[in-house]
Amino acid sequence: MLFGESLENSPPKKTNLTLIAVLAVIVVVIVIAAALVLSNSDGGNGTGSDTDTAMAMEIGDFLEYTISMGDMQQTIRYTVMDVTQTSYIMNVTTNSPFGGTTYFEQEWPKNDTMGSDFDFDNPPTGVTVQYKGVATITTEWGSRSAHHYEVTSGEGDASATMQFWIKNNILLQSEGTSMDISLVVELTDTNIPGITG
Repeated sequence: MLFGESLENSPPKKTNLTLIAVLAVIVVVIVIAAALVLSNSDGGNGTGSDTDTAMAMEIGDFLEYTISMGDMQQTIRYTVMDVTQTSYIMNVTTNSPFGGTTYFEQEWPKNDTMGSDFDFDNPPTGVTVQYKGVATITTEWGSRSAHHYEVTSGEGDASATMQFWIKNNILLQSEGTSMDISLVVELTDTNIPGITG
């Protein structure tokens, strides 16, 4: 508020702070979700199942995710543009009600993290990961077996717990809550036969 401006003319603080807090949480959650969409599942914990082998992708393969926070949704599509001996060159397209459509390119190592540095076997300080075993989940293409991880960060009102179901280094689903806001990330479209078949 500027000097000389009356309190009657200023908007209610609670409304402004609530809106700012909600927008900040939305942005943070979407950034985290985007960073974790393709994550490392190299720690198969000795199951020996087909959920452990990293999915081999080719030029033109894509993974599209829908990220839902209540009534708000955005999509993120990862398309393989080039394949080197050690990595995938991915074109990333996001469609968001906050910023329209954006594009960027990123190189992601094969058999390692795909889109983020997060590692379920070696989480950053303040993050707890519990491996829950192999679970069967329902996807757009029917039932699939996937490694189930529970990831918790923060404490008290600032804590967040997310469930991740990952197969062949590819996230199939994730869901959880942070500050009473629910977040669901689902693989909703792909052309990779190892997932759809």
